[in-house]
Amino acid sequence: MKKIMKRNFTRLSLFCVVICAPLAPLCRAQTTPFLSDGEIRMLSNEISGDRAFEHIRWLSHWHRDSGMEGYRVAQRTRREHETPRRGVDRRP
Repeated sequence: MKKIMKRNFTRLSLFCVVICAPLAPLCRAQTTPFLSDGEIRMLSNEISGDRAFEHIRWLSHWHRDSGMEGYRVAQRTRREHETPRRGVDRRP
């Protein structure tokens, strides 16, 4: 009984998809009354995952794990070039 119901449901679903598919081009996307088309295009060009990816990719060039070779050297170099801040003495 369960198998027959499952088969009937599958057939009904397929039938609905086949019948409704030609109607898809008639559906239109929603528009917003707050922004013009030009403003939407401008924002979509500015808000880009590609730009964020490039930013993070460049930041990862300077990322070092504490277990990596060169981590202590980079830490020492940073401390040597660091300017003292308001008399606070940093000791390693």
